[in-house]
Amino acid sequence: MTAGVVPHASLAMYALPEVEWATRAFWARIVRGVRERGYSVPLPDEPDRLHGVEAALRQGSLVFGQTCGFPLTHTLVDRVRLLGTPVYDAPGCNGPYYRSLVVVRADSDLRALADLRGRTVAVNGWNSQSGWNALAAMVAPLAEDGRFFARAVVTGTHARSLDAVRLGRADCAAIDCVTFALLHRHRPAALGGVRMVAETAVAPGLPFVTGPDIPPQIAFAVKGALVDAMTDDGLAEARGELLLTWVEDLPLSSYDVILDMERVAIPRPPT
Repeated sequence: MTAGVVPHASLAMYALPEVEWATRAFWARIVRGVRERGYSVPLPDEPDRLHGVEAALRQGSLVFGQTCGFPLTHTLVDRVRLLGTPVYDAPGCNGPYYRSLVVVRADSDLRALADLRGRTVAVNGWNSQSGWNALAAMVAPLAEDGRFFARAVVTGTHARSLDAVRLGRADCAAIDCVTFALLHRHRPAALGGVRMVAETAVAPGLPFVTGPDIPPQIAFAVKGALVDAMTDDGLAEARGELLLTWVEDLPLSSYDVILDMERVAIPRPPT
């Protein structure tokens, strides 16, 4: 970490406005944990909830962030280090692993995965494990001449993908099960008019990471503070709002399953 460079923190992955207070409390506990370990590095008062890890890396040093597994295995290779993989209390999660829920309009005649052939899919982003890669791998055995979906609508977020399905701009979408659970709790209207037709295979969840230029002793202190945040009884309500229960130490190789999915996935449909 270069002298004079202010470290950045990014917690933009599950940043619903309804849980902003909990995200702030979670980060404040991490900052406190680092301080309690005797380090006085200039940590931000609040995490960036608008910009992801890659944006934080462009701004300077990344002391703490959360990223999707697809960028982790692609654009972020050798640019971040793992701190841990969170465990969420959400249907579809299995310890530190998560999956996507494939949804269609509730009043549609689509009942099975094969029924989605030739339809329009809403995708939050092509670099999303949950919104595209897991789905593209799952439908690959059903593809004809390497094609399955007729076209795609790129929405930018899972919530907008749900809107696209509900409003008829798309026929289906794959939604991160943690996002789905957070919306079910805090914004149930967002799930109105859709139903699930399939679940993807699991992959390691969205990891907490730090930048490669963060000194090892600081990274170790941040990781210890992260564990503190997961065990502090005073933070139980905030963790509950975020659906967080624990953080696991998974090796980076655990995320190779994402590359395995990509190898068999169908190509992107036209937009």
